[in-house]
Amino acid sequence: MKKITFLMLSLFIFCACSKDFLEEKSNQKLLVPNTLEDFQLLLDNNGIMNRTPGLGQIASDDFYITAAGFTALDELNKLACTWQLHNTNALVSSDWKTPYEQIFYSNIVLDGLTTLGDNSDTASEIRGQALFFRAYALFGLLQEFAPVYTEGNRTKDAIPVPLKSDISANRPIFKLEEVYGQVITDLLEAESKLPRMQTIKTRPSALAALSLLGRVYLVMGNYRESEVYLEKAVREYSKLIDYNSLSATSKRPFPTDFPSGTGNEEWIFYSPFINYLFLSYSNTEIRVNSEFVDLYIPNDLRKLLYFQDNENNGYGFKGSYSGSKLTTMFAGLSTDENYLNYAEVLLRNGKREEAVAIMNRLLKTRFKTGTYVDIKVGDPPFTLDYILSERRKSLIGKGLRWMDMRRLNNDNQYFIKAKKEINGEIYELKMNDERLQFQVPYNE
Repeated sequence: MKKITFLMLSLFIFCACSKDFLEEKSNQKLLVPNTLEDFQLLLDNNGIMNRTPGLGQIASDDFYITAAGFTALDELNKLACTWQLHNTNALVSSDWKTPYEQIFYSNIVLDGLTTLGDNSDTASEIRGQALFFRAYALFGLLQEFAPVYTEGNRTKDAIPVPLKSDISANRPIFKLEEVYGQVITDLLEAESKLPRMQTIKTRPSALAALSLLGRVYLVMGNYRESEVYLEKAVREYSKLIDYNSLSATSKRPFPTDFPSGTGNEEWIFYSPFINYLFLSYSNTEIRVNSEFVDLYIPNDLRKLLYFQDNENNGYGFKGSYSGSKLTTMFAGLSTDENYLNYAEVLLRNGKREEAVAIMNRLLKTRFKTGTYVDIKVGDPPFTLDYILSERRKSLIGKGLRWMDMRRLNNDNQYFIKAKKEINGEIYELKMNDERLQFQVPYNE
């Protein structure tokens, strides 16, 4: 009887509602971004916009994990570690989801600006930011879910490229060269609309657009165009940290002043990895091979600043440019990468003297004061092998090793022979290896 009474009462109340009440719309303001302030707030959402895919870093040979650490990983991290993301039924990963969220946010801003019709400098800068974020997200997706960029792969299917915020719109799969073309188009316009530098390093600048253009063309093997943009970037901003000014005994030696980045003068655009247990500083089972650490010669400060010697427990990594205030590793854009990208393309383009000068400027800041010996133009050891070796030693843990493993994978001379041993099983990448391309998540 109680149930029947309650049901009858509910029915009476429902019937008593007037038609006008049922049709009345809420007076609350709909949460649709439609002002410049709204658009800027959307792009300033650091938890979404300033994130870089991390599965490639996990898959790279920068770090290894102990047997106990591997057991504690989730399935996705395990698949990335063992190069098994090329053929799997794994569900959507954050490396797929987050970049597409970034693209969606960017498209909301770009569509909203078109509707708003504001031609002010502020509107122009916000458009530049949205274009940069879309390009950054697309490039991150390309490095994991698309074929390696080669002449033979240019017309292969790559990834969906949504260019409108309408979620019901068709999202065609673009060819590889088309996606790279979209990235370049977005970055070129962004560079023309953004301020040359940003005080807030989580916001993109024209310098960030130039730096990313240099990286994109490097991956494409277009060294002439890469040189053009890297020359501009290094000319506009070339500050380097003198590693002599840092404390080698610190657990997190690199400075930070988030989000301005004034403490770390090498920050150009701040973006950490998407959070994964493998990439967390709290994971003490992540190690660096001692054979690699031994490559650093005496007086090279990178060895003491990048690695913690845990004696019987091996070497831990402490050298992220995120510094002491942030818990996730730096994976953005920085001047040290620009120097190394620039030196490589200069040498590839036959400009040996300029490449030598760039490497000397960089490495002098990495050695104990007064101990670095300048490379001479005629030094036989100064080869592309040398630059790639220094690149490896300087950029460890910044998410660039996977990119290098991919772009050099079909190069007979510079192919990276990556090899891992996990729980007694050997994993090894081969030339033109299909495992360098992750499968699109199964339920996508």
